[in-house]
Amino acid sequence: MFFISLMSSLVPSTMSIPGKTAALAILWSLSLAWFSFLAWALSTKRMQRKLGSAAIYIDGLCGVLFSGIGVTIFTQVISVL
Repeated sequence: MFFISLMSSLVPSTMSIPGKTAALAILWSLSLAWFSFLAWALSTKRMQRKLGSAAIYIDGLCGVLFSGIGVTIFTQVISVL
């Protein structure tokens, strides 16, 4: 469903149905390959140790990032009111 909604904004309406189907298959295949590689690479014992030791920094960075996004959305909503 995600890929179909993404494609609706990126693929021109004049593209043929076989072309749209091929684009969807390519997008799905590339995503499957990428996330399979990530799952394999990040599940090794070595990477688990590295990620475990960096977890506090990753969590802090994500916290700052999401807080910044939240503040930005809040200020935009307030400015509209």
